[in-house]
Amino acid sequence: MKAKKFDFRTLVIDDDEAVLRRLSDALRGQTVQVGQRRVQPIVDTLKVVVEERDGGYHFSEQTLRDVVEIARNRYEFIVVDYTYASKLMQPKQWREGAAAKVNLDSNDHLLTLVDLRDALEKYADGRYARKIQGFFEQASQLLLRSFQHDRKKDVLGPYQHRLDNTKGVFPNSTYYQIDSFQMIYNSDGDLRRQFYTAPPNGREFYRNLVMQFTLLHYNSAMYRFLAERAGKLMIAKNSFRLWLLVTFVAAGGAFISALADPIADAVKQRDIVNAGVLTMVGIIATLAVTFIVTLVAERYTRSYVATAD
Repeated sequence: MKAKKFDFRTLVIDDDEAVLRRLSDALRGQTVQVGQRRVQPIVDTLKVVVEERDGGYHFSEQTLRDVVEIARNRYEFIVVDYTYASKLMQPKQWREGAAAKVNLDSNDHLLTLVDLRDALEKYADGRYARKIQGFFEQASQLLLRSFQHDRKKDVLGPYQHRLDNTKGVFPNSTYYQIDSFQMIYNSDGDLRRQFYTAPPNGREFYRNLVMQFTLLHYNSAMYRFLAERAGKLMIAKNSFRLWLLVTFVAAGGAFISALADPIADAVKQRDIVNAGVLTMVGIIATLAVTFIVTLVAERYTRSYVATAD
């Protein structure tokens, strides 16, 4: 029997092009199957680009247009990074390449998910307000990833503060969390320096670990989606049969009950032949109803179990 496939629409939002490419490829390769039901990912990506202009940092117009374009979609799962840096600041922020030894005192060069929503509202200027509102208020499963760097001036705060802000942006989502500083470095500044800041490939090591954590959460979310979807299908597929069964039982009971008075009248009038015939009809009707109810109930149960698979 061919497995029934369910699409698992997924969106990855990030400014790290390497993470976007590798993670989207890895997510597309994931699949979950239970019995005859299979979940197959459909993955979209949104690359966030930050530009430096007018003495500040702003989201590119292309980024805002891309968000408006995908806002029409509804996603079962969203993977999102909380902060975004300009292309010039990314090597310094991530301590990669020639900028690996640069020490930033502040993270005020970063834009956040909250900034992205605010920028979208200004960009839309009422034109796409309902579409954008629907996108952020969709009831999806959302994985928030964020890493707390070592900065003397931290304007972003710890992970919990970032999570609370994200819940304000996506208020109806169910959350999965990757607090990178806590999960990878045990919230220990020395470990962060030893394994992220000091090594030349510290960012690459971090990317690989984050991707593995994401895949674990992703598979858990797909199983959850499959379990919830199966429950809905069982009701939709079997409710009509259950209604027919109950109706037949009620009709059969009413028919058998209706025979009681004619049988009693025939007995009073000493009409033995008629009373015998009616009694036989009642017995045959009772046996028929019992047999049919048993048969239908058995097949219904098999269908119910098969649907649950």
